[in-house]
This record gives sequence, C-alpha cells and structure tokens, in this order.
Amino acid sequence: MTIGFVDVKLAAESDNNYSIAKNLTRLGRFSKNAIDHSNPEACLSMPSIGRTTIFYLTKLMSDGLYLMMELATLAMPSSLSNLTQYHIQLDDVVKVLTIFEQHCKVVSHDELEVLTTRKRPISSD
Repeated sequence: MTIGFVDVKLAAESDNNYSIAKNLTRLGRFSKNAIDHSNPEACLSMPSIGRTTIFYLTKLMSDGLYLMMELATLAMPSSLSNLTQYHIQLDDVVKVLTIFEQHCKVVSHDELEVLTTRKRPISSD
C-alpha cells in the first residue's frame, strides 16, 4: 500500500515557481491515484527544495473532492551550530507524525464502500 510520496530538488530550483507548481501538482496526482487504488484514508506528500520540506496531506473528503492541505514546513539546519533551530520545530514534527498515524491507514470495509462511490477519474491533460 502506498501512503506517501517525496520529491527532492536542489536549492537552485527554489526560484523556479513553474517547476515547483508542476511538481506539487504531480505529487497531488500521485496521492489521488494512491487513494483510488490502494485505499488508504489519506496520503502524505513531501516536496523538499534545498533544506526546506513541506508536508501535505491529501484526503478524499466528498464526492470527487480530494483535498490537499499543508500540514507543516520544516527548515533543516545548515550546520551543527544551527541545530537548535531544528529543536524548535519538533512540535511540527510531532503534529505531522500524529496526523500520519491517524489518517494514513487502510480504511475499513464499510468505509471502503462509501469511499468507492466518491472516487472520480483524473482528467486528461
């Protein structure tokens, strides 16, 4: 079962908004397809550009409505002297892990019947 996707880019890509939007859209499509085919309740996506990682949760909310919401943004420290910066962000890490454990799991058989009627095919490009 697929419950998450990661996309890693160099820091030099941080100014290329088109590339960032394209990769985020691609992660959203991967997450939607994982929900449709592997039947998790939700899927976690993590685009990482340079030392910044953003956590998104994609979930099927209603008939054909897949919601991709930002959970947290983490900036990894650039050196050992900045390691205390990461300590400050631990609350966000715990929040992401808690949401992941609660939502990124296989749905029960009863919920699966309801979710199956809500799924929609992806539009062609």
